[in-house]
Amino acid sequence: MFSPEFEVALTFAAHRHAGQTRKGTGAAYLTHLVHVARIVRGYGYDIDHEITALLHDVLEDTCADQAERHAVTAELEAAFGSRVAQAVEALSEPRFDADGGRLSWLERKQAYIEHLEHASALAVRVSAADKIHNLATLMTELDAKGPHIWSRFRGSPEQSAWFYRAVAKHVAHRIPREPIAAELSRLSAALDAQVGASA
Repeated sequence: MFSPEFEVALTFAAHRHAGQTRKGTGAAYLTHLVHVARIVRGYGYDIDHEITALLHDVLEDTCADQAERHAVTAELEAAFGSRVAQAVEALSEPRFDADGGRLSWLERKQAYIEHLEHASALAVRVSAADKIHNLATLMTELDAKGPHIWSRFRGSPEQSAWFYRAVAKHVAHRIPREPIAAELSRLSAALDAQVGASA
């Protein structure tokens, strides 16, 4: 049974992500968000973690520009509180530099990693859950379909492995005794091995 707060967040996410699908799968993007929420619930974290999991890509993937991003952040704070809004902001890769120019894939990933150093433990845990689901899905697809699936991603296999490895390292540093950090490290190492074997 979902709590009323969870249902409100799920509705908000469904509205913002309407029509979006997961890369290469055709699955509604909302399925990823629900999986991430289930992961944090499975590790025993509180409702704010589940709500943040449902909303973690709202700013990054549904806002066309900085003005919309600021407006939606205000909506998140009004509806779900500053703890959740700040975590969602920390989990959102920047799209533009100070002059409005588009950031490269590497610049966005580096900024995300840097944010983890100063983000709340809430944000770090949801980041771990997000990457756990991404990695589990990626590894399953690599086993089933082979390395050609990398063509749907902007980063190369080596760049993607670097990114997940860096996130896992920062998560392990921030929450070293929490099982979710160990699971992310395990999956990141498995991707490293897969990429290394096919190089």
